[in-house]
Amino acid sequence: MIMTASRLKDALQNLPDTASEAVVGNFFAKPLLDSLGFSLDETHPEYNIGKGGAAVDYAARKTVGDDIFLHTKTDPYLLLELKGRDISLSPDSAKYSKTVTQLKQYLLGSHCRSAKYGIITNSAHIQLFRKHGRVVHPATQCLPIDTDNIDKVIGDIKKKIENP
Repeated sequence: MIMTASRLKDALQNLPDTASEAVVGNFFAKPLLDSLGFSLDETHPEYNIGKGGAAVDYAARKTVGDDIFLHTKTDPYLLLELKGRDISLSPDSAKYSKTVTQLKQYLLGSHCRSAKYGIITNSAHIQLFRKHGRVVHPATQCLPIDTDNIDKVIGDIKKKIENP
């Protein structure tokens, strides 16, 4: 069941300003992935990227016939790396650079060869990355998000991942 945009707005509005990564994951990640068009069985939390046991917070892929991503855990299309609201993802911060590097490593993991997109977010900022072969580059700027612009920002990201 696809959640309405208001559920995503509600999730964003109800997050504490100091929400930890776990809280962002529990209350924001699922409505975000749902708003991007992925149902619960098309997502997998703590997805092993195939590199020393490292795991990205969420991986997602559309179901293809009987190949349900939650069950097969193969060929992810999108990776989502979350941070707590206490981690600044403004583009000039050191934590932003570290998070981008982390996402790039995840996108290049052996279990993620099929992944085409990656997202970093702390629920206050969000950025989409596109992978071409072994090159990962920004597909959007790092955008601030709030209840006033969340529908437009997520709608724009959804269009990009649905129409590469």
